[in-house]
Amino acid sequence: MRKQAAFLSAVWAATLLSCPTALAQDKPVPRLEKSECVTDILKAAEAECHTFFAYENRDAKSGPVLELPVAVIGKSDQPNVRPVFYFPGGPGASPMGREAVVTNLRRAAGDHPLVLVDSRGMVHSKPALTCPDFEVISHYHNMFTNVTLGGRTPADRMKLYADGVRACHDKLVREGIDVSRYNEYEVARDTDEIRELLGYEKIDIIGTSTGGGTANSYLRYFPESVGAAVFAWPWFSELRNRPLLDEYYTTKQIYLDTLSICVSESEGCRAALSDDWMHSIEAVKNALDEKPFEVTVRTDKGEDRRLVFDGVTFIHHLYLVLADKYDILPKVVADVRQGNYEILNQFFDTAGASTFSSNPAWALGYYLSHVCGDMGKNRPSVEMTTRMLEAEPALIGFEPTVLCAWWGTDGAVPPQHSDPVKFDGPALSLHGQMDPCCSIRWGHQLKRHIPKLQSVVFPGEGHGWASECRAEIINAFLKSPGEEVDDSCATSKPLKPWVLK
Repeated sequence: MRKQAAFLSAVWAATLLSCPTALAQDKPVPRLEKSECVTDILKAAEAECHTFFAYENRDAKSGPVLELPVAVIGKSDQPNVRPVFYFPGGPGASPMGREAVVTNLRRAAGDHPLVLVDSRGMVHSKPALTCPDFEVISHYHNMFTNVTLGGRTPADRMKLYADGVRACHDKLVREGIDVSRYNEYEVARDTDEIRELLGYEKIDIIGTSTGGGTANSYLRYFPESVGAAVFAWPWFSELRNRPLLDEYYTTKQIYLDTLSICVSESEGCRAALSDDWMHSIEAVKNALDEKPFEVTVRTDKGEDRRLVFDGVTFIHHLYLVLADKYDILPKVVADVRQGNYEILNQFFDTAGASTFSSNPAWALGYYLSHVCGDMGKNRPSVEMTTRMLEAEPALIGFEPTVLCAWWGTDGAVPPQHSDPVKFDGPALSLHGQMDPCCSIRWGHQLKRHIPKLQSVVFPGEGHGWASECRAEIINAFLKSPGEEVDDSCATSKPLKPWVLK
């Protein structure tokens, strides 16, 4: 009997250790407690750090309790200076240990207190939704994986992806995680409770990339808590949750827009591209499918690695590096159509394709849970996704929503989670001209229901904190949200010269 009791005690203890946080709570939930800062960067910034405690399933008001780190950098005694809450991109890329991100955010916030939160499931929260095995195939960590590189059929590549997603999902479920509760809806609710516990009546918000979508969701559910909103290169559910094939074909227009600038500015460019230049991107993709570009590189372990670049790889890479490579795109198109592949060494940067990189700032289980959970009942079926992939294999190298058919759990989000967001306050959106993901098209979509939105386009720039100008414009907007922003530091920047020879 004692052996049986000891065995049951051991099983119960192991179960508690694998679950999000011990179920029993002697203190009220939600709550905020002062705590140690989770990174040296926050300590160096003299941040005031806290831990936020919330139920994983706040609707049940019981069960596992999550722990989220919160950092407040800077103070202000001025009543009209609202704190700025930041929603990071990724989704799931923690800002707390990334010095460059914190520096840009402090520059953007200026005199406003800056509030950073590692959302539920991110690396510094408890539990962190980690799936290290998925890192090997995630093309956000490594551009050239067994999924994005050629040498396999599209079906075999998609199976690698699908198996990785299923494995991550099932791992988290076995650990006792309710993956339906890690999405923008829950992040918005966490944020508003943190705002209230910190004693702030209203806040300003900044969201970058997917965090722009989270900022959008916060506005959807708590518009009365927001003074001003900044959407920096935003990627939000209103567009990203539509059928991926539709979004892919819409996004491809930016490549033709880039070539159209070249031909309109240069007769040499027009001559190099030929009269049917509007078919150039598809022609290059088809050429690489028929005859892939192959190269052998030496890995950091001293081993030879054969890389095969086909049409899927080309579209995937162009999506990620357009801002860096747009100046050579006309030459890439012209040379490949003539059967000359030498320029592809520069385009694919094959000299740097030999190493595997890891990004400890990301918890990839949260990344998948967030993207797929935000879809709610709009998450596509395996059959629907398979048919889209058969129609367009290049979707393999496009956005990760293609994976959500295999995630296995719908997010617990309201039916209106993908509806347009209406907001009457001042807002700003920032977009890189060469950002296929989140171009000015996304600003136009926001403008339909946010009438006071101002938008700024950065010529030749892409995704992320590409220049100090972005932080300067955000700072100017937050100082005087009702005034027109001075975007001269953005619009005065010329494009790079086109490379035609």
